Amino acid sequence: MFGSAGLDHQLCYSAQAVETVRSKSMIAVRQGVYVVYVHTAESPSDEEWDLAMRFYEAADVSRLKTLVYTDGAAPNAAQRGRLNAALGGHKLLMALLTPSVFARAAGTAISWFNPNVRVFGPGDFDAALRHLAASPEEGATLSGLVEKHKAELGISFSAAERPAPP
Repeated sequence: MFGSAGLDHQLCYSAQAVETVRSKSMIAVRQGVYVVYVHTAESPSDEEWDLAMRFYEAADVSRLKTLVYTDGAAPNAAQRGRLNAALGGHKLLMALLTPSVFARAAGTAISWFNPNVRVFGPGDFDAALRHLAASPEEGATLSGLVEKHKAELGISFSAAERPAPP
């Protein structure tokens, strides 16, 4: 289950290898060429961040694409520096979805070093998928992963995600 810092690192296998990192405030999944992060409003600890960075350190980052949904969590400056180091200068395609002004600012700071990072409101999921050049099948899988992990972390829909009343 969870280790000393509340982390659970699992390896699961299906048609494509899937690796998952879980904590009380974050779930990170690597499936195929996608790395998907779902965060609560609580920012990741250094231990959580470093474990999640292993997705990049153990892979050909030139092929990876990242989708992030955060309810408000954001990496601190040192963690953003470790992300840049883990990417080894590669300009990874990344889409960040958030209702949080704080997380949007952190995403913008990441984009200063990586122009392939785009920040989207939580209701702009389709635009985020277009940015990642996801196929319709990949988009459905990514959407399902984000919704599943939001529910597991107890993240409710933000006002921007709620459907308008009829």
